[in-house]
Amino acid sequence: MADDLTRFKLFPRNLTARADVLVRGNPVTTRPESGVENCFPGLEFDQRNMERAFFPGLKFEMHHTSGVILRSFDPAGPAGPFLAQTDIESGVFLAFLQGSFASRKGEVAPRLLRLSAPAGLEAWRWVHDLERGPIAVALCGQAAYERLAGSQDMVPAVEGWLRDRTNRSESSPFGEFLLLFGERAAYLDADGVIDPVMLAAGELTQSLCSPWQYDFADCGCFYWASNKPDLVASAAQPAQVLNYQRRDRSPQGDLATSGDDWVLRHQHQWDRREAILRHAEMITEWKSLPFVVRRRETDRYMASPAGPSGRILDAPAIVQRLRKLARVEHALAVEYLYAHYSLGTPPRPEETDDVVRNAAQRAAHEVFEVAIDEMRHLRAVNEMLIALGEPPELGRAAVIGEDFDRTGKAFNHAFVLQALTPEHLDWFIAVEAASPNHDGQNTIDGMYSLLLRSVMANVDFSVVQKDMMAAAIRVIIDEGTDHHARFLQARRALSGIKPEVYLKVPGKPKPLPPEDPDFILQAGIDAAYVVVLRALEYAFRLGDDQRGAAVEAARRAMYNMDDAARSLATRGKGAMFDPGDLAAGPAGEGEGPMTIRRIGQPLEGLLPEMQACDPDLAHRMRGRLQKMVSEMERLAPPE
Repeated sequence: MADDLTRFKLFPRNLTARADVLVRGNPVTTRPESGVENCFPGLEFDQRNMERAFFPGLKFEMHHTSGVILRSFDPAGPAGPFLAQTDIESGVFLAFLQGSFASRKGEVAPRLLRLSAPAGLEAWRWVHDLERGPIAVALCGQAAYERLAGSQDMVPAVEGWLRDRTNRSESSPFGEFLLLFGERAAYLDADGVIDPVMLAAGELTQSLCSPWQYDFADCGCFYWASNKPDLVASAAQPAQVLNYQRRDRSPQGDLATSGDDWVLRHQHQWDRREAILRHAEMITEWKSLPFVVRRRETDRYMASPAGPSGRILDAPAIVQRLRKLARVEHALAVEYLYAHYSLGTPPRPEETDDVVRNAAQRAAHEVFEVAIDEMRHLRAVNEMLIALGEPPELGRAAVIGEDFDRTGKAFNHAFVLQALTPEHLDWFIAVEAASPNHDGQNTIDGMYSLLLRSVMANVDFSVVQKDMMAAAIRVIIDEGTDHHARFLQARRALSGIKPEVYLKVPGKPKPLPPEDPDFILQAGIDAAYVVVLRALEYAFRLGDDQRGAAVEAARRAMYNMDDAARSLATRGKGAMFDPGDLAAGPAGEGEGPMTIRRIGQPLEGLLPEMQACDPDLAHRMRGRLQKMVSEMERLAPPE
């Protein structure tokens, strides 16, 4: 494998990237293997700042709403004899661009572009795709640029002049336009370093957010300031609802606006300008900002507890645990889905008031997001098994919890489909809660933590296997903490409302008799569930190049199951999620390899009956099924 990957390795040419040691004091993003891709807008530099100098001797501003504006020029360059600083101050615009561009098929061909307003970022996209070689530009003043936007009269003459490169290869004025010819800038010097002559120091990052004044103060979750907290808890306010930039950090201030729906209820106060630290204060008072540990503000150092205990698992034990966890993830995903559908989302407006409807929708959203994550975890565990050369595992656990350390503290929870009652929601909260220091071998997070330690310590796994598995396990552990918080939000949303008021599908599902008009819907959900399992098993058995696209195709089967389950829930009835005898395997025992078309047979045979029950639903499900089969046939390896 290592030899195969050698030809794909990128060997950096610039001196910083060639450093063979970690330079002390440099952030990890200075290392080429840790840097984030440099593209618009970039995390290490703004690529537009390099491409604004695409024409030698000129520098444009390419993200202005008025168009592409010339900001400076080299007096010794092609435009020097024809421009003065007063022209720049009056406004000079890029009106036409001629050069070579690659098509989606990879074919390079010349093209002439008219860049009339508004053409800022759209024009930059063309400049970004401009190939090396001869180029031409047509510049004009603001008056001509405005007339160009509203009239076609000037276009043919300018376009014809630009195309006549053989006879008119030198830059010169043309009516109200200045036509310049040259070669697209190379951007890099002979050593592969961004040309310091073309771009002065600081120009590459001049448009990025400043770390304290703007980035830290203005950017929100998951954007530039990845290390800046947004929502925090404090000693006085245990709920994670406080603005980290708030001015008033007194206990009285933190509690003055507490409540279950704090953020929504106080949305006009939470980030009002007079209530939070602004840019100047972020510079002068940044030392007053507290540390945030485990989402809570603190002013003191808290020593980390001792590391997780437990023996390190060997390779066979790791595989065994992964199989158990795959079945657990499958079981939890189905339990969460049923609980979500039990809310009958969205509830019928005529039957519930706004308070109950909003509460049910909020709770349903949180539960559904967790269910989606569990499906992703099921895929991640199977990807780990495949990476270890093992077959996939799509079975469903009959019991969630196993007493691995023989302490009697395992969950020992029998798989059950149950409406989202307060008691069942408490079970969801308990199963997703993190054990102290992730050390509970019988808890889900503890099992994954032990797996992580065991994987990293195992000498039988390759570096590639370790890196892949460790990354997946860390995501699962982290998302487990998020699941716990989501279920707590669901509990807060439903607090004080009786289950019989917010539930549309009470209790456990009941198998419908064939004479029931909704029987075919319930059977269709089971069939769609079988198609999901068959499609996933087929996808997991494909090679790395096809598997991702096949799993994406399999999601169409999941949409079918979801669509039918929602339809049944609005009728007050629950899905069985019972694959029956078909759970033994997609192809059946002793039938040999499964053809792709047999994946969808369980549902395909029921669609005519579903057509009579719900024509629109049957039409949607048939379309998704056909699309899934055609995509998988396209991905199938040749026989």
